[in-house]
Amino acid sequence: MFIGQIHGLAGIAAMTLLVVSAVDSIRSGILYIGIFGAGTILGMLLFTFVVSLLFVFSGKMQRMDRILTGTASVISICYGIYYIYLMGYQEGLFI
Repeated sequence: MFIGQIHGLAGIAAMTLLVVSAVDSIRSGILYIGIFGAGTILGMLLFTFVVSLLFVFSGKMQRMDRILTGTASVISICYGIYYIYLMGYQEGLFI
């Protein structure tokens, strides 16, 4: 949980800088960041809840649990490779 909190704070830093440079008052900036943060927390909570339900119900069926775990792993690895390619080569990070 601690690592997730640090990750979240690091991810919101760039957005905070953009908001601070774009708003006219501190009050509206804080309001925007607060609403954005609450929306992000609720969205992640809802997504995690829905995905975890699949694993809770499949835990009773060992075969289904292995299939879901394997599928999630393959999708995560494929997305990671795609993202590395996209950022590294198409966006010029490695060039």
